[in-house]
Amino acid sequence: MKKPDMFVDEQVKGDFKMMKHIHHFKPCDNGTIMIDVVEFEAPYGNVGKLFNKLYLTTYLKKLIEQRNKVLKDVAETDKWRKFLSN
Repeated sequence: MKKPDMFVDEQVKGDFKMMKHIHHFKPCDNGTIMIDVVEFEAPYGNVGKLFNKLYLTTYLKKLIEQRNKVLKDVAETDKWRKFLSN
């Protein structure tokens, strides 16, 4: 973590051979830009590489895009308040 510029989620143990999700935050005139960088590798050698190419890359991209839509909605409406009320 490098507050307030970035933090990294990195798999220590799990289904991926390697998974790293880097979150960058950049100030801009009307708020903050969030930039996601995702690095991953499936296990199982060439079969895993084929799975990455045919399915996993598209799936993870859509997952991150959907998560970002939800974050944007929460951040730009009063919905963020419920996360700070406790």
